[in-house]
Amino acid sequence: MKGGKNLRIAALASSRGGGDWHPTFALASGLRLRGHDVAIICDYSVSDLIGPTPLRVVLVPAQPANRNREGERDGAEKGEPDPLLHWANSAMPVLEKVFSCWKPNLILSPLMGMRLAIALSNRNQVPWCLVNPSFYFGENPRHTWEDDFHPRARDRFRTLFGPLSRRANIVLHSTLPEFDIAPELPPNHFMVGPILWDGPLRLSSVKRASNTILLSVSTAPQDDELRFIRAALQGLATQNLEVTLTFPSASRPLIDAEHVGAATLLSFVPH
Repeated sequence: MKGGKNLRIAALASSRGGGDWHPTFALASGLRLRGHDVAIICDYSVSDLIGPTPLRVVLVPAQPANRNREGERDGAEKGEPDPLLHWANSAMPVLEKVFSCWKPNLILSPLMGMRLAIALSNRNQVPWCLVNPSFYFGENPRHTWEDDFHPRARDRFRTLFGPLSRRANIVLHSTLPEFDIAPELPPNHFMVGPILWDGPLRLSSVKRASNTILLSVSTAPQDDELRFIRAALQGLATQNLEVTLTFPSASRPLIDAEHVGAATLLSFVPH
């Protein structure tokens, strides 16, 4: 797009996601700074994160998050073959009107927005770009699915995300070949390095001090990760430190209150 015309770009963000939002927001912010007309398409829960920024927001109905009794998000492996379809169906009536007036030239989609991106692309003849927030997954991987993925996510990537990603016009992987061993990439795939976004946030609940320690848990924490966090919280509790732990809301029941102690618990902190 260097030297070309300014584009109208729709960036999707489903409340079903979390860790996949921030690379999409980073691209949207950078493209806006370069003069493009960018709008974030999301629901109220995501718009709170965008609110303090100059990015324009188009609100659509929320994606319901089915949860099991342990507070984890259910996936394709739990009898939900396409958890992205409901959001696509509920958002389309709103976005048909938006697209008919605004006429975007490009759609940016995180993993959890792919079904909606495909529907919008097909309906409006607009190319779409998948923003993969992590390591390469796709055709001819060098590692087996069992080596690369936790069982809870394996089926989702192999049977849902993989086939949907192959329908994207372009795929950006937030990784580098130096530490992500991938096969020869398809011609429309690019490893662009980590795409980072530290959006503004109201930090009234964060204790600002030079002795602050930040612990961060992934969107879908695994057992060994939780053991590490519990041990870190227990060890840091005896030190003269201010501890902030970022933890996905849906998985908070997995950390006992006794482990949290005096630490500040938040869903997200720019750092």
